[in-house]
Amino acid sequence: MTKRKVVIPLEISEISEEILPVVRHLFDPFSVSLTLLAVARPLEAMMVRNVYMTELPPASYAPMIDEESWAVYRKGIEERLQREARHLRNAGYTVATVVCVGETVHEIVNFVEQGDFDLLAMATFGRKGLSRLVFGSIAEQILRMVSVPMLLIRPHLTAKRESPVRSQAISPLSGEHQSGIVVATDGAPHTQQAIRLAQDIARALRADLKVLVAASEREGATYAQKVMQETQALLQEVDPQPELIPLIGPPDEVIGRYLEESPADLLVLGAFKDLDAGAPTHIGITAHRIVQYTPMSVLMLKEGWDVRN
Repeated sequence: MTKRKVVIPLEISEISEEILPVVRHLFDPFSVSLTLLAVARPLEAMMVRNVYMTELPPASYAPMIDEESWAVYRKGIEERLQREARHLRNAGYTVATVVCVGETVHEIVNFVEQGDFDLLAMATFGRKGLSRLVFGSIAEQILRMVSVPMLLIRPHLTAKRESPVRSQAISPLSGEHQSGIVVATDGAPHTQQAIRLAQDIARALRADLKVLVAASEREGATYAQKVMQETQALLQEVDPQPELIPLIGPPDEVIGRYLEESPADLLVLGAFKDLDAGAPTHIGITAHRIVQYTPMSVLMLKEGWDVRN
């Protein structure tokens, strides 16, 4: 069996490592090869990170570092990657480690696009409000730019992390309890493909599966019934049968409201009918809005990924 190639960016924030137990729970050592990736940022990139939160001009953040300090910083990153790699190798995984130098988003995207990977997996805070406007979300930027499927885990962190013990932030997908999987479709091919993947994940995790079938009011009852019938046909051999939940209205709004009231551990998405024409990196405004505002972990498919491979 050909192993899927999974790349895992680390060293981005204090929760970056929380993706590792999730990957171990989702994939056995015989099905994947892992690449742990970190980006060593030039000092100026690190120092201006909070420039918009102060009244000081950017010029006040001139780089001040010598070669010895840079070598220590770079070595520290490499050692932390190797430590995580050893844990994974001891569990039977094939693991490579890579350290790039440059701006975080650019280097991750460039490495992923050149590496023929099957999946990018990372943890993210999922920033909201002003913090999103000031900093943006590294994960969200990467999502818009890569052409591979992306697994975004949002660990449920406590308000104050007095200890860096990993178990405090592990996502339910790491196996702490039975997971609930939700997948959404509006009848578009990518969303129907997402159903097949969600079905496989639910079976592997012995999890409950719910399928949200969304249709806007302007498409009418006939179209909504057609989508429901097509979805039922996809799931006719699934045992136990997942719950199908019809939602009428703008997909991003009705799906968003449902997820607020009935959260799950993982949301599986494909691009909806508004998929932008052109590059396979585009996921469309509907999927983007759902990913941006949902509080749960998301697996976002991209065009051309064979879920049965």
